[in-house]
Amino acid sequence: RLPRPFSAARRAAQSGAMENLADNGVYIIAFGVVVLTLVFFQRSDAQTVKNLSCETTGAMPPRWGERHNYDDQPEVAVFQLTGVDRHPSGRVGGASALTIAEPWTMLFEEPWLDTPEEPMLWTTVDFVLSQPDTVLYCVDYAERALIFLDLGVGGRDKCDKEPFLDRGIRKHALEGGHVYVVPFDVGISYALNASMHLKTDVSKWRMTWVWNTGRCGSTLMHRMLSTQDETLASLTEPFWFDQLAHKAHTDLDADGATTEADLVKLVHACHVLEYGQLVKHAQLGLRKNVPSMFIMNPKGFGHRLIEYVHRAFPVYGSISNSGELENPYGTVDDPKADPWPIRHIFMYRSCAKVVESFGSIFSKEGPPPKPKGGGPPPKPTPASEAMKQAAASGVAASGTPKHPLAARLTGGWMDCMLHWMELTGRVDGPTMGLSGVDSLRRYDATTAEPFAKGTDQFEEGSHMTIRMEEYVTKDLDKRKSQVVEILKFVNFVDDADLLHARDVGAAMKAFETHSQAGSAMEKSSAVTGAKFLDPKAVGEVEAYINLIPALEAVGGSNAVLPGSLGTDK
Repeated sequence: RLPRPFSAARRAAQSGAMENLADNGVYIIAFGVVVLTLVFFQRSDAQTVKNLSCETTGAMPPRWGERHNYDDQPEVAVFQLTGVDRHPSGRVGGASALTIAEPWTMLFEEPWLDTPEEPMLWTTVDFVLSQPDTVLYCVDYAERALIFLDLGVGGRDKCDKEPFLDRGIRKHALEGGHVYVVPFDVGISYALNASMHLKTDVSKWRMTWVWNTGRCGSTLMHRMLSTQDETLASLTEPFWFDQLAHKAHTDLDADGATTEADLVKLVHACHVLEYGQLVKHAQLGLRKNVPSMFIMNPKGFGHRLIEYVHRAFPVYGSISNSGELENPYGTVDDPKADPWPIRHIFMYRSCAKVVESFGSIFSKEGPPPKPKGGGPPPKPTPASEAMKQAAASGVAASGTPKHPLAARLTGGWMDCMLHWMELTGRVDGPTMGLSGVDSLRRYDATTAEPFAKGTDQFEEGSHMTIRMEEYVTKDLDKRKSQVVEILKFVNFVDDADLLHARDVGAAMKAFETHSQAGSAMEKSSAVTGAKFLDPKAVGEVEAYINLIPALEAVGGSNAVLPGSLGTDK
């Protein structure tokens, strides 16, 4: 269905006036107005539309609250983007970076109205996903809605060429273009019934997440996998993923507004809507190939969402209102009910090099903003728990890097490494300081139990670990060998003969170009020569990491994790 005008006053007045329309010929006028509305709505030159005076920065316009007045109306509200913060910093984003207004000033002068009024426009999720240059941008927790933005003609292709979606979408968002606001319940309902809406079995989608420490080749991995566009679709650092990962790091019980079950459903919905739009574009001829494998490349802190990903894409393909398993495709006893095919890659690099690279970029932006008070407290991190364990065993938890940014970046690297080591069985619970966990069980996706944080490990064969030094080796034979292994892994195949030689060649060619060219993240000290860490500061980073026995055992700052691709560990 196309968007249609709506207003409560018009609906109320219409019911008592329709019998008089035939006598005076207003049917023709009403029909003309509707046609004019639909044509006007679909104009690509949205910048010529005059905005209303009710715009509000970082919030929905006032009439957003009218959305549930009638059960039969489409429930995706259509607004207009009148401003966007395009600063290239990763600190900018979300609804607070947008100025959203009601869309048009066109008035409906109808005989049942005392005065002309401005219509509210609505549409459907299917309509939004069918638009060639519309993208899912962010989550608005306050309004409990997902926000899609219009990038203008050709904007989607431009954005896909950007190294980071969070900044790329803000860079190309069309001022004067449409903003589609999808309530949580509408987006989740669509996603849980996506097989019907998209006319494809979404439980057969093969999905891989590239978790990483940052500054370790993960953007290059995205560029490399993007060359496989006949079968794969790769997305890099969407802002909605950042938001969900931050939410996962808070005490949701203290939050109250967003429960564990809410977050599981949002993780499911955002992935399905994002990937489903690519499928729909292929079905409509807007994309050359229909992807069946999807890659998500989050930021370094994205690992906080790993357990939620497993709960969102569980054994039998759906989730219940409680956030646990519900199976619309079969039963636990049904031998045809297969686990949702998901895999994980982890990329990492020496901590001192990660801190140096990030620090040389972020230090130019000044100190990060202080967290706003009043929100739920953060959850304990793997590093903080491990430090408590070290202190309890008599190791002095001192020696934190003196530079605040270096300390924060080091802690983030430690969290990421320890979390991955936990999930892959490279360290047991007590070594990490996970109180009450004697050993971690191997997760079995053939059961109907949800993946449990701090208890389960990944299935055998479902994960791959890659250190940057081996990934970008100058030995082209070794590099090609590893590229083949990665392509086999993300394509869910065991035989290299099933890969086309042209695909391997295209993947190898991705190494010839700087993966972050043109972005602020390209300007690290490796390019500028301006160092962030001096030798003493590097020593502080290394000493701090070695306070954790599990990290010291694998090499500390220069860790080489067992099983890393291309190593003999």
